This record gives sequence, structure tokens and C-alpha cells, in this order.
Amino acid sequence: MRRPLPDLTITLARSFIAVAAAIYLFDLWQQTRDHLTNGALRPFGDDFINYWSGAYLAWHGRAAEIYDPVAFHLFQESVAGAPIQGYHYSYPPVLLLLTAPLAFVPYIPGLALWLASGWYAFYRAVRLAMPGRGALLLA
Repeated sequence: MRRPLPDLTITLARSFIAVAAAIYLFDLWQQTRDHLTNGALRPFGDDFINYWSGAYLAWHGRAAEIYDPVAFHLFQESVAGAPIQGYHYSYPPVLLLLTAPLAFVPYIPGLALWLASGWYAFYRAVRLAMPGRGALLLA
């Protein structure tokens, strides 16, 4: 008897997820060649360092450093543990309110929380448009 097409689709989706997860984990590992950098002046989590640094500095009474490019860069290099290229906080101050919860967790757990929250929000949006088991595989 021939297997129905949805079973094949689910198998292909699961295979893709496994391969994509392996590639993503390898990419994350590559981003930590030199402390929390990729060895080419890019921090682990890339632009996330701006969101986390801004929230951390604001919460710890150092808000003036957020819009001081030199002080902000020095703080980010202290987080990364190695030289990084110039990242600056080019966001309006109201974003500090939205990212404030990041100040309560260290950098790496904050990045994991940020990525997981983004994925979950995408999953919930897909779930609204596509109820059922397929939404989880798509997300």
C-alpha cells in the first residue's frame, strides 16, 4: 500500500529541521572562536549585543553611556571579551523600556531568551493562520 503524501511531507520537514538545527549550532559555535566573537570582530549574537547592552546599562544607572559611542563600545568589548567592530545604539530611548527585561539576565541566557521568544512569537502567528500540527513543523 502506498504511503499518503502528508507522511512524506512530515518526514521531509523533520529531516530539514534536523539539518537546519545542525547547521545553526555549527554557526553558533563558529561565532565563539575568540571569547564571544567570531575572530573577525563580530560578537556572538551580532546585533543583539546592542539591545542587551542598552538595557543593562540603563538598569544599572549608566544610561549616559548608551548614547556615548566610545563608552558604549568599550562596554560591549568588555562583554564580548575581545575587540569587536563599532556597534552603536541607534534606537530611540523608548526601546529601553521594551528591552528592560534583558537587564536581569546575563548576556548568553539573554540571547537564548531573545531567540526563543522570537521563535515562539512566530510560531503563535503561524498557528493562528494554520491550526494543527503543521504549524509546529513550519515554525
